[in-house]
Amino acid sequence: MVTLLFKSLMQNLSRKLVHILSGLLFVGFWPIFSTSTEARYFASLVPLVNCLRLVIHGFSLATDEGLIQSVTREGKPEELLRGPLYYVLVLILCALVFWRESPVGVISLAMMCGGDGVADIMGRRFGDLKIPYNQQKSWAGSISMFVVGFVISIG
Repeated sequence: MVTLLFKSLMQNLSRKLVHILSGLLFVGFWPIFSTSTEARYFASLVPLVNCLRLVIHGFSLATDEGLIQSVTREGKPEELLRGPLYYVLVLILCALVFWRESPVGVISLAMMCGGDGVADIMGRRFGDLKIPYNQQKSWAGSISMFVVGFVISIG
């Protein structure tokens, strides 16, 4: 029983680390690209490849248990077509639309990657006090999303 609980905790934590780090590393590497207009398209190839991987594995056209276990909650391939797919689509959109010209892209990705990732971890650990209008969300998770997203976006 304890082993099963530990395994579940580790899977959830590794999933959240992928969530937090992959997007922040993507944005963190933006400065190494050239300032040319085409750089945004070149940089977008990385999340585009991940997008294609998610679609292929989400429709079970190919299998990759490591991918499925690291980014899904229940280990079902079709889960790849929801949150993880939206995640990489937002990475692509922010790179194409806001590439280095606007802080909106960096702030959006800081909130999505860092804030949302930490919110889940904090909400599960300290989230006994729920928000009145949404009992699925906690004050601890919501406040940590705002604080961590803000700190990452200015740092």
